Amino acid sequence: MQDRLAYACLEWSARNCVWRSIGMIRIAEYEIDLDMRELRRNGAPQPLGARAFDVLATLVRAGGEIVTKEALKRGVWPARVVEENNIHVQLSSLRKALGDARACIVTVDGRGYRFAHPEAVRPRPPSPPAAQARNATALCPSCETPLIGRHAEIDAALATLDAAQTLTITGPAGIGKTALALAIAHRLGTVAAFDTCFVELSMLQSQQERLAAIADRCGAGTDDGTAPLERIRRALAQRRSLVVLDTADHLIDEVGSLVARIVSDNPRLRVLVTSRERLYGTHERVMRLAPLAVPSSAASFAEALDTAAVQLFLARAPSADKAIRIENNLIHHVAEICRRLDGNPLEIELAAARAPLFGVVELNRRLDERMDLLTSGYRTALPRHRTLRANLDWSYRLLSAPTRRLFRRLAVFNHAFTLDAVRAVACDKTLKDTCAMEGICELAAKSMITVECESPLVTYRLGQTLRTYALERLRCDDDATPLAQRHARYLAALAHGPADSRSG
Repeated sequence: MQDRLAYACLEWSARNCVWRSIGMIRIAEYEIDLDMRELRRNGAPQPLGARAFDVLATLVRAGGEIVTKEALKRGVWPARVVEENNIHVQLSSLRKALGDARACIVTVDGRGYRFAHPEAVRPRPPSPPAAQARNATALCPSCETPLIGRHAEIDAALATLDAAQTLTITGPAGIGKTALALAIAHRLGTVAAFDTCFVELSMLQSQQERLAAIADRCGAGTDDGTAPLERIRRALAQRRSLVVLDTADHLIDEVGSLVARIVSDNPRLRVLVTSRERLYGTHERVMRLAPLAVPSSAASFAEALDTAAVQLFLARAPSADKAIRIENNLIHHVAEICRRLDGNPLEIELAAARAPLFGVVELNRRLDERMDLLTSGYRTALPRHRTLRANLDWSYRLLSAPTRRLFRRLAVFNHAFTLDAVRAVACDKTLKDTCAMEGICELAAKSMITVECESPLVTYRLGQTLRTYALERLRCDDDATPLAQRHARYLAALAHGPADSRSG
């Protein structure tokens, strides 16, 4: 990923004695190595934290332009909500490390900061026409709101992409895969100078439309009669680029084949895929995105405030209750809401959007009605992200018909369940054992059930929201009553114990 000599150029300034290349800037006795992420004085590395270097790199790459405080926050802390004091701390550390060269970091009152040696800014080499076309179109949408509680995941993803060409972020509906991918793309684009392009696949109907959209985002130019895939490969050839393919759930085979072909001859290319299941590619790395941390039922006021789920709720519902941040009782209700929503970021945001209308106490009380309650997402969001039901409908439609039937029937289990329980309760002449086993595999692959291996006996679990959705679907089934009867008999057999079970 590091190509420090590509497009290298040497320039001297008698006044400032500045040498510069694609990844190196020298001001007097100091060297700023953007690729190696080091600040050196007379060749010796200077102690500088990762955040402080991110600040420095962001300012340097701005080319002498002013970088606002908000832009710095988005570039350096994309996964956190940070106070302005964090910027001051990092700038203080940076200026201390720069010593006599500290004057190159200038504070512009009321506006932000800038790197005051534009002649020392890393130059961009002249781009060929195809690259210029790509730079004009290869854009990544910005994160509309700060990403909370995902700092570790961003760092892990960046480390993975440093070593591997393809990373697939998986996880259940609403877990924040797209938001995380945008934060990663933003970091690589602003700090590591990657060309980034983002393609949202869910709204594109045909393969032709999808290839055309990817070609357009990658700057492949107009259709010249060449096959779209070949134009994409040609546009990305030997470029340090990141291609984000968002929402590949319904196109696993197609996207897997596409990714394998475009990365095969370009070691500098990175591809980031979001999907409820992995691509199963040869060199694919997978990151399963976990829910946000939620406070335990015994958590103190301070402990609850320190969890990412509660922080997200408070950030998205600042006007829910003026006393929400200081009254223990209200925080207790917020914490319970987050637990009942299993730490799912989309569900927490939808709940927070309702908090100003109902208040957190009433919201918590009515959360059993979540399918009808959580219906107020961002207008700028994709349709499936605007309501809870729409988000779950998307996942449900991707299941095979037998697995849909199994999913509905699993709603009778309100705790963890075993494969034996599935066979005894969910299976009948319309759903054979083999179909149930395949269905369990499909649901696990698509992140719709959790597999728990904490003991020798493997168990499975539906999240609370998915179970509520499955129950809603189950009520429309003709076999709901026989299912309930089989479940009751199964529980009775468990209660009677092995002796009674052997006697029949």
